[in-house]
Parts: sequence; structure tokens; C-alpha cells
Amino acid sequence: MPGVAAIRTSDTAARLRAAIAAGTYPPGARLPSVRALARTWGVAVNTAIAAYRALEGEGLVAALPRSGFLVQGARGAPADPPRTPGRLDAPVPVDIGDLLVRTMRQADQPGLLPLGIALPHPQLLPLAPLARRLAQVQRAEAAACFSYDAVPGRPELRRAIARRLLAAGAPVDPARILVTNGAQEALRIALAAVCPPGSCVAVESPAYPGLTHAIGSLGLSALEIPGSSVDGISLDALRLALDGQRVAAVLCTTTFSNPGGGCLPPAARGELVELCRRHAVPLIDDDTYGDLAHDGVRPPACLGHDRDGLVLHVGSFSKSVAPGLRLGFLVAGRWAQQAEALKVSASIATAVAPQLAVAGLLDSGELDRHLRRTRPRLQAQVGAMAAAVRAGFPAGTRVSQPGGGFVLWIELPRACDGTRLYADAERAGIGIAPGILFSPRPRFRHHLRLSAAWWDGAIAAAVARLGALARHQLR
Repeated sequence: MPGVAAIRTSDTAARLRAAIAAGTYPPGARLPSVRALARTWGVAVNTAIAAYRALEGEGLVAALPRSGFLVQGARGAPADPPRTPGRLDAPVPVDIGDLLVRTMRQADQPGLLPLGIALPHPQLLPLAPLARRLAQVQRAEAAACFSYDAVPGRPELRRAIARRLLAAGAPVDPARILVTNGAQEALRIALAAVCPPGSCVAVESPAYPGLTHAIGSLGLSALEIPGSSVDGISLDALRLALDGQRVAAVLCTTTFSNPGGGCLPPAARGELVELCRRHAVPLIDDDTYGDLAHDGVRPPACLGHDRDGLVLHVGSFSKSVAPGLRLGFLVAGRWAQQAEALKVSASIATAVAPQLAVAGLLDSGELDRHLRRTRPRLQAQVGAMAAAVRAGFPAGTRVSQPGGGFVLWIELPRACDGTRLYADAERAGIGIAPGILFSPRPRFRHHLRLSAAWWDGAIAAAVARLGALARHQLR
């Protein structure tokens, strides 16, 4: 027979479960602290802890580091992720227009809650150690910090990046790493290095607008390859495209794609590299979210399977350290020399102080310690927002459940219009990213992307308001 403690824990967990089911604590709501629950319900602190842990094991609540528990929603709920686009179309030019710029400026608009831009919340960034290291390097190496750097970047940072890539299964000579002004510059350099003018790029769909914008800005066309919000780019569709089209490069995000959140399984990464090798097509892999695996297990980099210099690896510190540093990097394989020349024409060099500060964060282990603390919080925030979407949006809504990063891809019923919802939400003081941004064709009109870079009562209320606006369209 179960002991008295086990019975009390089971009873307490059952009461909490019933309160959540009744809506007393809706998805995203913060639950009473352990001590408050024990005091109010007349149970021992250990009983309260055990009850919360039991519900956490069920996926019903999530623990926030040093911040208690919040309601996440049942683990079985995300059974219907957004559907994968079903067909291959001919390549098209890219013209996103000013909607991308307007969406990117949400953070500048007073009174607008910017849920449409993928910016990490300041409280999830290592700002204190970063500020300390920036001050240190500017004192110790003032002359270097206020001068031009060598084109490839500081050797201290390139060595630190090489060690990080080695841990991801990709041994790289630090001399082959090019430091850039963010991942966007790295992507543009990579495309310019490998793609002749007017050529075609196979790109995962839906795709981060920065990818397609880079394609369009170079006068290239985009051939969309369907991507799953679970397993990433479809290798079957890519194989069909490479057999039937002349493609200059494959561009995708194999680790926690934006917006879909898909992650190519480890076993399929070697298959992707081999497929590109057989067709002699370079693979540009955008690894912006690679450090943000919720379970702390970083998927292996495709670069580790490369034996022919055909994989170009793009990395960034914008999501893990600070977006304002504008610090990224590129491993350009056999195009390393062309990439360095393109870097000169693009920006000459990258600022020294941010490079030295981030190198210090990497070498000291401070960044990894910070990530170990923040990954569980990201997971809880993503889960809470996904649960709130499932609870408040129209019946038939599908939402991704990514294993890393902090963006959600939402498929509304077909009768809903994401662009109209974008305008309605803006009038309500909420910024979202409409689905049409994520394709060069008029696709994904009933989709949107939300950022779960933070979660609190105001954001929970905003998500509930978005759900009401979407339901209103169906009337």
C-alpha cells in the first residue's frame, strides 16, 4: 500500500490538476510558490514539491529556474503540427517588399508588444558578464578595439569558434573561419560566393525572410523545398528538385528552422550532405539556433559530414549572447578565399571589442553555464505559449512544438487571413509576423509566426486577444 506521504502527494497533484482543467490556472499562468501552496493547502513543503514534480512529469506544468512553475498544457496536445507544403513549383524571383521592414521595426513602435520579431529577451542574455568583458577588453586593448581588424577576424574568437564546432562534430581549422557582422552578412557572402548571377537557389519552405531576402538582393531566384515543422527540409522533395532543376546552392536551417522549428534528424544529415555531393551542389547551412536546444543536446553539425568543402556553415551569437553585437561567422569550405574578398567589399572588417568579449565568454565557460540556466526557461516559455494558442485560437489551429529556439509557427483554419490578423493585431497593440513573409510566393496566408522569447501575464493576455481576433474572422 502507498504510504501517507505518497497519498498526500497524489491528492495534492489531483487538486492542482483539477484547478488547471477548470481554468483556475490557464495555460501560461504562474502557479503559487511551493511555500505558498503548502501554507494555503495545509500540506508539507516536500509534498508540494513532489506534486509539482509529478505534474511536470506529465507535461502539464513547467519549472522556471528559480521562478516557480507555470501551466504548460498536456503533453499529448500538440499532435497536429502545421502541415508541410505539398508540392514543388518552378523557381521564382524574390520580392518581399516593405512588409519585412515594417515587421522588423515592431520593437521601435511605442505601445506595441513585439511578438513578431525573433529577438531574445534581455533577461535571457548574459548581459552582466558581457558588459564586464567589454569593459575589460577596451581597457586592456584600447588601440586594437578602436582600429580596423584583420579581415577574417580576431584569432582568439576564431579559435574559440573552432573548439565549439569541434564539440558539434565538425573539426575546422580556425584559419578557415571568417567572422562577420551577424549571420545575415555571412549568408549573403556565402550566396554571392557560390551562386552565379541569375541562378537558382533551393531553399527550405517556409523560410526565414532573411534567407529569401538575401537570395532576392543578389538577383537570384528561389526554388522552394517543402519543410516539416518536425523533421525539417524534405530530402525526398530536394532529391526530386536536384534531379529536375539546375540548382546553384541549397540553403536551409537544419537545426531548429525559423519559423517552422523543424530539426533534421542526425541520421539524415549525412544523407543531405551526400545528396548535395552527388549533384556537386554546395549546401549553405544556417545554424543560428544551434546553441538553443531545449534539452541541452546540440544536434551534430552537417559540416562534420563534409569531405569535399561543399558545406558552408553559418553561425551567429545574436540569439545566445546579444543581437546588438552583430557577430556571426562563416566556414566557407572551398570558397574561403572568395568569401574573404566579398567580406572586404561588404564591410572590410568586424568590430574588435565584441569579438574579444565573446571569445572571453566562450573560453571561460561563462556562455555555456548561462545556456544551461536559460534553456529550460526557453522550453517552458515555448510550451506555455503553444498551450495558450491551442486553448484560445479557433478549432483546427495547428501549432509547432520545436525542440529548440523560441519561435512558433501557427497554421490557422483556411478561412482565416494572417495578413488581416496582422493589421487587426497591430491596431490592438500586438505585433505578429504574417505567414506571407515566409515565402516568395503568395503562400502561408493563413499562417503566422510568434516569438516566445519571453512569457508573462501581458503576453498571455496578448495571445488570448490574438485568438479572439482570429475567431472573429470565422464569424
